[in-house]
Amino acid sequence: MAKQQFLHIRTERIHQQGLDIEEVLSKEMLTELLYEPSRELVWSCVQDGQLKANILPDGNTYRLDGDIDVTLTTPCVRCLNDVVVQLSAKLHMHLMPGVEPSLVDLELDESDDLDEDLRADEPDVGYFQNGVVKLDLIVREQLFLDLPIFPTCEDSGFADNRVCEFTSVMLGPTKDAVWPDPVKEKLAALRKEMV
Repeated sequence: MAKQQFLHIRTERIHQQGLDIEEVLSKEMLTELLYEPSRELVWSCVQDGQLKANILPDGNTYRLDGDIDVTLTTPCVRCLNDVVVQLSAKLHMHLMPGVEPSLVDLELDESDDLDEDLRADEPDVGYFQNGVVKLDLIVREQLFLDLPIFPTCEDSGFADNRVCEFTSVMLGPTKDAVWPDPVKEKLAALRKEMV
């Protein structure tokens, strides 16, 4: 827990020139940060990650830009082999003074046009409270937004373009496959003739 507290940045540390942050995110901290007790999908960290960010004051708000580089693993949702995902997530956020979550009205008016509000080139909006930017929570949110929802072997960062074992079973044997069962040897010969 002490590592997460280290990513809590007090706003008085952010000077007019901004604050550069370059931190190693330990495997243990990332695994703990991504832990979800209610989810069946569990991500763990393969190696230490890297966070490089800059927080720049903008009136009574702040602008956060940076990069998160991590290598995570979880079981494939189809075959349960390990899926290794190398992720480079971008932070591009406007941090505003927060309000109590109970005061936020999540009801949308019918007149609200979400497409007008959501543009890829505009920064996301985040919040800080009581003069503290909780960078660990921002990193957590950005990682979950960028990670695959249902990771499969195809999501792995392997150069061999591996195919999920489950997918291979579903596709069936290739035309050059040898049947392991001698009883089906004649069937395999007939199949070769037909193809």
